[in-house]
Amino acid sequence: MKKRALLSFLLALTLLCSLWSGVPAARAADSTEINIFGIGDFGGKLDPMDSPTGDPGGAKIVGAMKALTGSSANAIVVAGGTSYTGAAISKLNHGTPVNEMYKAMGVEYVNIGNHDFDWSDIDTRETCFATWQNEGGFSFLNANVYYTDGAKAGQRLFTPYAVKEIAGVRVGFFGVIDPGNYGAISALNVKGLEFRPAAAESLEVVKTLRNEEKCDVIVAMPHIASAQAMPDLSVPVGEGALTQYITELNAACKSEGVKGIDAAFASQCETAHLAVVDGVPLVKAKNFGQIIAQLNIVVADGSVTVTPSLHPLTQIVVKDGENEVSVLGSTETTREETPEDTEFKAVYDRYNDIAMKVLDDPRGISDTDFSEADAASKFAYQKWYLRQNWYYVNYVAGEPIVAYFQNCGGIRHIAPTEVKKGDPISLRLIQMMAPFDNYVVTMNMTGKDIKTILSGVSSYGTYNSLRQYGLDVTYASGEYEENAEVVSVKLNGKEIEDDATYRIGCNTFLSDGPGKDNMDFSAGTDVKKYDIINSNAVLEAILHQSAGLKSDTVFVDYGTTNSKDAAIAPANEDAAVTVAASGLSVGANAVTVEVVAPYTDPNRTDGTVKVTHTVNVVRGFADQASIPAGALDAVKALSANGIFVGNGRGEFAPNALLTYNELAVLAARAAGAKLVPGGHWAAPAMNWCVEQGVLAAGADGSAAVSAADFDAAMTKLAAIAGGSYASAGAKQITRSVAAEVLAGILY
Repeated sequence: MKKRALLSFLLALTLLCSLWSGVPAARAADSTEINIFGIGDFGGKLDPMDSPTGDPGGAKIVGAMKALTGSSANAIVVAGGTSYTGAAISKLNHGTPVNEMYKAMGVEYVNIGNHDFDWSDIDTRETCFATWQNEGGFSFLNANVYYTDGAKAGQRLFTPYAVKEIAGVRVGFFGVIDPGNYGAISALNVKGLEFRPAAAESLEVVKTLRNEEKCDVIVAMPHIASAQAMPDLSVPVGEGALTQYITELNAACKSEGVKGIDAAFASQCETAHLAVVDGVPLVKAKNFGQIIAQLNIVVADGSVTVTPSLHPLTQIVVKDGENEVSVLGSTETTREETPEDTEFKAVYDRYNDIAMKVLDDPRGISDTDFSEADAASKFAYQKWYLRQNWYYVNYVAGEPIVAYFQNCGGIRHIAPTEVKKGDPISLRLIQMMAPFDNYVVTMNMTGKDIKTILSGVSSYGTYNSLRQYGLDVTYASGEYEENAEVVSVKLNGKEIEDDATYRIGCNTFLSDGPGKDNMDFSAGTDVKKYDIINSNAVLEAILHQSAGLKSDTVFVDYGTTNSKDAAIAPANEDAAVTVAASGLSVGANAVTVEVVAPYTDPNRTDGTVKVTHTVNVVRGFADQASIPAGALDAVKALSANGIFVGNGRGEFAPNALLTYNELAVLAARAAGAKLVPGGHWAAPAMNWCVEQGVLAAGADGSAAVSAADFDAAMTKLAAIAGGSYASAGAKQITRSVAAEVLAGILY
């Protein structure tokens, strides 16, 4: 289809959907027509999706934009905020492919969005934003973000406005961001900045543009959230922040005796907007480039007429009861009728080819099923993501934590992806889940504070809420209830204590509060920040697991005398295992094992993943075959924990009567007692048992233990170990009987 035909199709479709306020009146001979086109909340989504309702991708967006601007008088291209964050191809290249796209479609002005700050911190932000502007050939516009520290304190971070003259008409553009976004950005990324009131700063810019720059037309570019049920001029925009901003600005301009803004090209949305708010024509393009928004401006005889419209590049559907109704676009034609820009397609292909191997090569294997097909499965995949962060801190960083918390706004959609146990996990999937650069943090928090956080803001099953992994939380109203009463919070089956201190992990969005989205982690103490972002923590976790073992305890028979002969299996059959050679004693042996994963870490020059494990190799007894079947599991468990080590001949001697010396040693080992060495081999253990009341003083160590003394000792040991014991009822206490009783108390 030719470009002119495409434009006619798009405009006709817009008219059919009742989105125009009317066809502009016939132009006066001396009138000037200006057309502003743009997208917003692009989120780095350069990859096309096959679905008619999916993202069109960068090449089609550029193609459609060129078709529209090439067929329109005096075209200007702009973009709303949040340009880069949300897609792996952008993240891997620090936004460069987005800049290439903006340059290809002729973007001149870009507003700042909250997620654009995710890419920089106090040391890198100026370089970061300057690089993007230079690469993309555009100017960032923002009037209400100011420095608070250093030599630039009180100065704006960005250029507040720009003026472009077209056929004698001066058009002013300026951008602002909702100050409420400050609390939605990690404090690490906005340190040394403040977001001043948007309407007040806009007033000063409007006065400058009217009085000093002599602008005939002013277009505001606010990055401010709003809601409109359907993109239709007959449907009002909700009474939210954007409506309040425009109303306040209009009132302030009137009070100052200056003409206000003529139109608004807004962003921060997931839905398209087409509206007139307090007399100001307004458009918002749907996120991810799914719609191109337009402001048609006609200046004639000192009057300015603005007509907003929307051009769908994808099909937009809404629910009408049980049915889906197309609001914009169509299944058959929208995607087919959009031209693909061949030059930018070549640019995209170059970045994509490089990224494909990095993004799509397997980095590990899923150990469970997850998707986001419904509330339960969505909850499950978010828990999987949190478990990887928890695993990273515990097993890769080596710092024990009991739970990991994150706002679920930082865990993004993976639909329609569905992962089954055993499926490969790619970096692309990880970065789909975690597109925002939040860092890992650990801190101490009391049980009472943990309960306060959970009961105050937890919302399982919805997006704007807290998530955690590691604690078993029960709510009065059910698993997916929002802000429900917390009935119980358990750790390993035991209720957490209000006065006890627990080490937890979270992301910087939460830790750098207080009060981010009402999730206040300021009660945390002894805060430690890791220099790793969440997505890389997840990657490191699954890589570490890919170099794991099936078990950290391996049983071998008595005939296996060297650790190198032990069959130690990796969790992934393709991993390579090297076992350090060492002699094995009967019972537990600590053996060093190195596992090399079949996967690589793309963030390291040497991407080989090696993990060193200490494996408990348990060598069996010479007479293992003679151990009664009912006692064998108990004997193996006790041997694995270093409680039974056999006699000097490597035997267990299951039918031998237990002596007081042996009982003392077994009890001390079972209790994890710290013994003072010296004297007879059993003397330290015997002394400990007498001090603890496990055994009475003066017993003949070499004599067989009486049933009564054994019962008394086990009752006391159970109290020390936190287990339970009922009398064995045996007249004679053999080593087999002792093993079964001890295992029952301990395990």
